[in-house]
Amino acid sequence: VKSCMFWPHIRLDPLEPPPFKIMPGRPTEMRRKDQLEPKRLKVGKLNRTRRIMTCAKCGSTGHNKRGFKEVVLLCLYVSLSLDIKTMFHQIFYSYILKICFIKCSLCVYIEFLCFIMQTSVNNMFDYAYLFNFCFFIVTVENVSIDHVKEAM
Repeated sequence: VKSCMFWPHIRLDPLEPPPFKIMPGRPTEMRRKDQLEPKRLKVGKLNRTRRIMTCAKCGSTGHNKRGFKEVVLLCLYVSLSLDIKTMFHQIFYSYILKICFIKCSLCVYIEFLCFIMQTSVNNMFDYAYLFNFCFFIVTVENVSIDHVKEAM
């Protein structure tokens, strides 16, 4: 046969593609949605941009568990720019608030407050001692009453 004009003409249904075969490998997590489908199906679930991130350790917003120590150190560096007396007063009060939010027993917080009341903060040694004690409590991950007694 020289060309397609000489081929025999047969009237049959048009050819269809072969059936879809699921290939081996890891399946996709979600199907691709059509443009007309709604973006969100679950009611009450916020987008990632609208969520408020909270820390699992201290419960405050703005950082997560991984960035917890970095936030504490950042507060320390900001406070170091102030003069000595103002700096230590500010650090004491900020750490007292942070210790309230740390997931530890109420006994630690009460004993820490008693320690502050008993300590006279008139000279530089007491300021430094109390500052080191505050920093120790905030940076330790699992605060317990035994750690507090060791630090005292």
